Amino acid sequence: MRFQNNKFPILAGITAAAMMFFVGCGGTQDSGSGSLGGTADVERIEITNVETTLAPGDYQITARCYPDNSSQGFTASLRGAPQGVSLNETGDEDNPVYILTIGQNAIDEAEVTVSVSSTYDPLIRDSKTFTLDIPQVEYTMISTEAELRAIANDLSGNYMLANDITLTEDWVQLGDAEHQPDGAPIQPAQNPFKGILDGNGYSIKNINMTDTSMETGYDRGFFGRIDAAGVVRNIGFEGGSMTFRGWSGVVAAQNYGVIENVFTNVKIHTYGGCTAALVVTNGGVIRNCYAIGETTSESTDQNQPGFIGVAEGSDFGCFADRETTGMFYFAGGRWHNGNEDWNVNKVISTDKMQTADTFRNAGWDETRWTLVDGQYPTLKHI
Repeated sequence: MRFQNNKFPILAGITAAAMMFFVGCGGTQDSGSGSLGGTADVERIEITNVETTLAPGDYQITARCYPDNSSQGFTASLRGAPQGVSLNETGDEDNPVYILTIGQNAIDEAEVTVSVSSTYDPLIRDSKTFTLDIPQVEYTMISTEAELRAIANDLSGNYMLANDITLTEDWVQLGDAEHQPDGAPIQPAQNPFKGILDGNGYSIKNINMTDTSMETGYDRGFFGRIDAAGVVRNIGFEGGSMTFRGWSGVVAAQNYGVIENVFTNVKIHTYGGCTAALVVTNGGVIRNCYAIGETTSESTDQNQPGFIGVAEGSDFGCFADRETTGMFYFAGGRWHNGNEDWNVNKVISTDKMQTADTFRNAGWDETRWTLVDGQYPTLKHI
């Protein structure tokens, strides 16, 4: 199957400078530092992250238990729910990794406190407060269809919608994606999206695209590929119809950046391979998004329609409406692998999709979303 042997990064945007790594408690052990079954009782624990002023990015939370030969496991938590900040657990059950994500929509100079506790003795704790350094983003305001299409001239720019935009002609994909026509070698992306598209609560409407060519009809979407520096947030994609040969998604074919606070309600169909209501290949971060548009494929193999196609990145607080989309598996391209409950429980009934607590319990930001029983979440203009 397609992509079966490809490897994708666990989280997009983690660089050597941004990812603070320390071997020890909860991570790879120092030589002689012991393991979870250490020979001495834990006496204290210390968060070992040195940098305390954080710019937007992803940071691994690290800690060390003392004495050195004590058990080196720990759990981490975030105090409160600060805007644009999250703490997510990755890795496996025996060796979890905690990633503190600072989004570009976080509040400048806000303080964020992370707590850790020893898994050997949860009463042994430490905490550290970080100060956020969020640079002011300058946006090019987009108010017309022509201005929206002009993003193609600078795929590294920062853009914000000033109002809803209804397209009057078929959409031309922004940027390209890593592309593989059937039976041909993979062609790398030459011009991915590396900027910011912030909808500020508005929507792009009447999105129509058709490409069923065996050569060009794969790896398609509103964007081709959202690269590691790319951000798409606070925006809706509503109305219209997309029809492709295969392996295509409403927002993008591939995401290695951040997609946050996005909903899709676009009909999408492919003749083969996975169809995605959001993106086919997620090698980045997707947070607080949902889909309700019909998502179908004529594929007869194990690749099924899904919210995403291949789940190699991270997603948090995302849902799809089983009844309106017609899908069953959250990750359509990998539905037969991994956690079956995860795959099914994120595709839920219309009733649950229109229950405010579904999203509140998933940590959705109510300064960005209006959550009301009896309707889908709606984005706010800020």
